[in-house]
Amino acid sequence: MNSNIGERIKTLRLAKNLTQQELAKALGCGKATVAAWENNQTESLRTKHLIRLALFFSVRTDYLLGLCT
Repeated sequence: MNSNIGERIKTLRLAKNLTQQELAKALGCGKATVAAWENNQTESLRTKHLIRLALFFSVRTDYLLGLCT
């Protein structure tokens, strides 16, 4: 899978049939924040949210960052 962090987040979200709003609620952030991540505006992606994403989707942070497959 050759994709960036935004594509990975979106793919994982859609695989769980979640809206951006539902994912945002689960992570404790806003829908606009999730939309920004999915559009690769990752300056708003804090470490705590990266960890929450990894735990929520049962993936490694390395996977989300594109460091492994």
